[in-house]
Amino acid sequence: MLAYIGVGSRNYYRDPVLALPRDVWEVACVFSDDVVLRREEEEFTQLKDQLFLFPPTSPHGWKAKKDVPTERLILHFTELPNSIIEVYETTKSRFLRTEVSEQQKETLLSQVHHIRRTFLSPNNITMLKCERLALDIAILFLENSSLTKNYTNDFFIVEKVITWYKEHIIECPSISQAAAKNNISTSHLRRVFNATVGESPKQVFQKIQLKRAKNLLLTSDYSIEGISAECGFGDPSSFWRFFYNKTRSTPRKWKRQVMERKKHMRPEGYIA
Repeated sequence: MLAYIGVGSRNYYRDPVLALPRDVWEVACVFSDDVVLRREEEEFTQLKDQLFLFPPTSPHGWKAKKDVPTERLILHFTELPNSIIEVYETTKSRFLRTEVSEQQKETLLSQVHHIRRTFLSPNNITMLKCERLALDIAILFLENSSLTKNYTNDFFIVEKVITWYKEHIIECPSISQAAAKNNISTSHLRRVFNATVGESPKQVFQKIQLKRAKNLLLTSDYSIEGISAECGFGDPSSFWRFFYNKTRSTPRKWKRQVMERKKHMRPEGYIA
């Protein structure tokens, strides 16, 4: 989910960003060599037209060598496609970066400008555009990475089961039902999930439920009862407990906090 947009010009000489950790994935691109990336005791220069990916809790900041505004693009994601997360974890580096062409840069900026029109009052189309943006960013990194890999048949089993689960989530299917509908045993399904994504089917299914619940909270007028049913819960109290256990917040409080955070970010995150 896209949580923040920072696009347009910023004077990092007068208004630097402290080297502090974030609790989200940050994608950043600056369009000038005057900007300096700060990470703890290190500084990186010559950053023009490079796309950066910083993981959650990664301390980093930005400053500039000259007192002039700099065009930049900063995006915060609470979630990214597993493929790019796997690449980051495989490299064991502190961040990822790749060069972007002028055309790739213009495409990214065009996507972002379309999204920000409804970002503060998102609808289901906004969410789809955000997901597509995250996928396109992942593809940019993967296309320029030597760490792309061929997937085994187990990967396609996992993808098939996940797709089936998303289509039938409202029916609250069990793990054994998901396995049977995809013509494999429950024990084999668990083994394949653990070997391929490092998580059990239950953990993956719960992430899907949570993501769907968050999207519906932000983009629909459904009641808690309606969201509970749409996410495959037998009753609202079960959904409430599930949501609280995963976020340490109630559904309504979480929605209110997210919307308030977006409003506070607007002056820096949006350029008219």
